[in-house]
Amino acid sequence: ALLAAGALLRPPFSAEQLSSAATNRSPLGRAGKLCMILARHALRDHAANKHHGLRFVPQLQSMLGLGIRAAGALTEVFLDNEAQLLRVEDSHVLKFVELLRSTGREAKFLSFLTVLCQCRGVAIRRNQWRVARLLLQGAPELLPSPAPFARSRQACRSRPSTPSSTKSTAAR
Repeated sequence: ALLAAGALLRPPFSAEQLSSAATNRSPLGRAGKLCMILARHALRDHAANKHHGLRFVPQLQSMLGLGIRAAGALTEVFLDNEAQLLRVEDSHVLKFVELLRSTGREAKFLSFLTVLCQCRGVAIRRNQWRVARLLLQGAPELLPSPAPFARSRQACRSRPSTPSSTKSTAAR
């Protein structure tokens, strides 16, 4: 299925033609979507297919954002597949981070990043750090600044004791 999808959606079709076809509901766009759905189902819960599908990750990444559901097929390659999750590279994550920044917080892109961070409920720490680093790299405003924390601690220390606390200590 992945071979068919890759062969069908390679040049002579440009990314613009494919994107336009997907948004205009043309036969080419419909064929692309059907290939991605077929690829996703071929990958689901099948370790050998997922292992084979890893070599198509660059092609699938190039099809992201074209409206043919490539994110679902790419997510399925990594879903609950520890061997593949340990092979994740910055380029895999960076493409989705760029899409999140350019298109907004679409669930399919966030879902992929979530899949990279855990396998069957167990954390994949190196991927968690990778995703966090790449998400925060271009957005320093998301990092907490130490100044508000210092002010809040100082305010707590300089706060006068309340009358109820002085009464309770006097009654003892």
